[in-house]
Amino acid sequence: MVGFFWGLVAAVLVALILAIGGSGPIPTLSVALVVLVVVAVVATVIGRARRPRPQFRLLDPETVPWRIINGTRMSWCRFEVVNDGAPGIVAVQLDSVRPFLQINGMGHLLRGMGRPTAEDGSVNLQTGQRQKFDLFWMGKRAGKQFNVPRDVRVLGQVVAARLVRTELESILDRIRRLRIDPILTEDYLLPTTEWTNHRAELAQNTASFHDAVSAYREVGRVNDQWRWRKEGAKGRIAANLDRDGLADLEKAATGAIAALNTLIAALRRDVTPPGPRRLFMYGICLKDGGSDLEPVNPEHRRYEFDVTAVAGRSMPLSRFASVLTPVPKPSPR
Repeated sequence: MVGFFWGLVAAVLVALILAIGGSGPIPTLSVALVVLVVVAVVATVIGRARRPRPQFRLLDPETVPWRIINGTRMSWCRFEVVNDGAPGIVAVQLDSVRPFLQINGMGHLLRGMGRPTAEDGSVNLQTGQRQKFDLFWMGKRAGKQFNVPRDVRVLGQVVAARLVRTELESILDRIRRLRIDPILTEDYLLPTTEWTNHRAELAQNTASFHDAVSAYREVGRVNDQWRWRKEGAKGRIAANLDRDGLADLEKAATGAIAALNTLIAALRRDVTPPGPRRLFMYGICLKDGGSDLEPVNPEHRRYEFDVTAVAGRSMPLSRFASVLTPVPKPSPR
């Protein structure tokens, strides 16, 4: 190709010399100059098209096993890029993540493993050379951390649900006893103490809270009837099994107990077990204004990252999506 190009240039120069002398295939100097420019442009385009180009390829990601480095137990996920073509500059850009994870540096370049901090994230790779780029980092200081404050809101809801459930069960037991002997004792009113003390905690769970409200409305209605009956009586009073609406109360209390059982089972899956809390830290390895690690707070076990290999930080070469599994499960509390 190079010999053909210089041969063509020599032919044009000879024609140009002949044109200056007034003879040859090119009649005038202006036409010779136009031909020379056209030939140079065509030869340049052909030369660039045949020039070897870098060909970058993204390989499957990997999650490094947990290891202790400088007193910190850590693991991380990373991508690897290989250059199958001519030498060139490559960078890996983070495009998106699913499910949603708040990342302020979305669209920035990933950190090249083992590269100097001062670099901008782009790496010059020779033919056949590989480079790994860090993506997701997890770490925890070695040992246990004591005296770490916990978020006990979920545990408080479990305790509140259990206490209210126990109170409703005691109301059902009293109704069953009244069917045997309807005479009311001195403390004839049905209990509402646990509901009064803990309904604020249960209000955060809509379905079970509405069921409990319905049950305690029936409790309040029955208590009002018994108070009114007690005011006109000189001694003990008895429950009217047919007209006091005890069947409605029993039905509402049974439904509320079932809803609270469902709530307790759901909350127990989210309760942090007692004992020292293990602190895990998470970050995305981005070249973001000189910082190599952006802290994040994941709430899911699996994330799907979309990254792009970019040549010269301008031309996307290949796109890659992969599901990475952080271990252990991140805790939102």
